[in-house]
Amino acid sequence: MLNFPHSASRKPSVHCQVIIPGLIFSSNQLQGTLPWSGLDLSALPWLLGRSACRPQAQQSWEEALCRAFGVERQHDWPVAPLTLLADGGAPAGAYWLRADPVHWSLQGDRMVLADDERFALAQAEADAMIETLNHQFTDEGLLFLAPTPERWYIRLAQTPSLSTVPLSRAAGRPVDAFLPTGTAAAHWRGLLSEIQMLLHAHPVNQHRAERGETEINSLWLWGGGRLPEMAPQGLQALAANDPLALGLARAGRVERVYGAADADFFAATGTTLAVLDALALPARRGDLEAWQEALLTLENDWLQALRHALQQKTIQTLELCLPGASHSLRCTLGHRDAWRFWRRPSFAPLR
Repeated sequence: MLNFPHSASRKPSVHCQVIIPGLIFSSNQLQGTLPWSGLDLSALPWLLGRSACRPQAQQSWEEALCRAFGVERQHDWPVAPLTLLADGGAPAGAYWLRADPVHWSLQGDRMVLADDERFALAQAEADAMIETLNHQFTDEGLLFLAPTPERWYIRLAQTPSLSTVPLSRAAGRPVDAFLPTGTAAAHWRGLLSEIQMLLHAHPVNQHRAERGETEINSLWLWGGGRLPEMAPQGLQALAANDPLALGLARAGRVERVYGAADADFFAATGTTLAVLDALALPARRGDLEAWQEALLTLENDWLQALRHALQQKTIQTLELCLPGASHSLRCTLGHRDAWRFWRRPSFAPLR
């Protein structure tokens, strides 16, 4: 369990924002069940019951993160240049698209984007496919990069009129409803068809098929943009493992960056941000058992410590940002709310 330090000399955090994607299940996933039912939870309902919770429009957690850093939307939220920065790349002033390796599967009469299994793709396999793509599309002014096996990128010579959907929203769903839109969409769909043919015939996929492994038969294009110019947001510390959060922190020159399980984060003063994403994948998959296990860990490692920090006034205000598949919530409470005992613990905001 992570604990806030108890030093009497410690100055209180002015404001702590915590982004928790996946805490809200969509209504069609719930199907009348309450996923937190029967779990030994005390801090979560305590925090929700004492908060002022405001419903928000449906919001991806990529959007929530960009907004937390004051980044404005371009055609898309500029995820690609920011995660490239976190992956050790140099986005400079170029336009970048995420082009993540995925698998499309035919289910009935629909093509569905297979959920993110990470595919156990080796870096050597990614490099071999990238070499083929660069050889084929040099004349198009495209440069493909794969700094990690699971995150691929395309650098474009010009800015396309293209709007895309994050992979996290499209995974597990019919592809047609989530393909890029805009005046450049037809051109990019044609390029994507050509890319799919190249990947289908690629030796890497032939070897994967022989081994009974999932083939990389397409790319998911999303998160395009140029590296934003970021004004200082007054953020003193970030706790996160997510590459977008880490890229934003680097672009925003956040001095103290911690892993999501690093207790040293709680010694930071001023305005702080934690991105806790362990619930996101099981929520997207509707994997109730994995979601409940992750929620119990979140309760023990984070939420109890946050409640204690409010009670001890080591946090003056806490803001929970809960982006969900069907709706989002923003819940705010201060250290004075910690003593309003008549506000009963409640899960009502999550329903």
